[in-house]
Amino acid sequence: MWKGLADHGWSFVNIDDGWEIYGQSTEPKRKQNGEIRTNEKFLNMKKLGDDIHALGLKFGIYSSPGPLTCGGYTANYQHESQDAQIFASWGVDYLKYDLCSYRKLMEDVNDPQELKIPYQKMHRTLQKINRDIIYSICEYGLGNVWQWGAEVGGNLWLTTGDIWDEWDRMAEIGFNQQQAAPYAGPGHWNDPDMLVIGWIGWGENLHYTHLTPDEQYTHVSLWCLLSAPLLLGCDLEKLDDFTLNLISNDEVLAIDQDPLGYQTIPVIKNDSIQVY
Repeated sequence: MWKGLADHGWSFVNIDDGWEIYGQSTEPKRKQNGEIRTNEKFLNMKKLGDDIHALGLKFGIYSSPGPLTCGGYTANYQHESQDAQIFASWGVDYLKYDLCSYRKLMEDVNDPQELKIPYQKMHRTLQKINRDIIYSICEYGLGNVWQWGAEVGGNLWLTTGDIWDEWDRMAEIGFNQQQAAPYAGPGHWNDPDMLVIGWIGWGENLHYTHLTPDEQYTHVSLWCLLSAPLLLGCDLEKLDDFTLNLISNDEVLAIDQDPLGYQTIPVIKNDSIQVY
């Protein structure tokens, strides 16, 4: 499977935004009974989940507590319980829950107490269904989420805004995670966002990462030292030998996957060097 990535621990296939009906479409967004509808690209989610499981992999999905997702598609607002039941019936193993349009319903997007509300609501809902679903909190590190993410049932939480494939952005995120380190451990992880290696982008607008080879070595090595959830955003059909080497080095991956789950911290840090 994709040049043997499953043999190196890459075990989830996660669908991100865009499987629902677009919010501005005239199509019904839900069936008469309230069940969320999928668009023409995802006609049978149950079969998709079954096919992924048949490969020995796990199935991830994306949604939002707001009325719309970041891309403007139908989300879970006021249908949380029903949608969680549907996700379970599809065989979903992982839910990325992105704050998105819920921010318009908030008075202060940096207030931890306000931020907890939608994530607690979905957590309680997930506890009631007969399926274990990994819960990924995506609210861009607002309100120091690492301090309370586990409290609302999160198994991982984004500690930052979006990453992109430039050294300055990768370094800004990767070398500034120490404040969250005490909150990482088995079952609850700090997420500094996906790996920006290989062919990345959206739709047909792909480009090869702007990170140099040495910068990519630093990127992957640092994420492993951080005990980060490792998520690939690249096109696996365009997986080149260099990128494959980066993500199939079992000695490096073992650092990330160490069962103790310690997140590394810098013991020396100045303008020219960091030692972890």
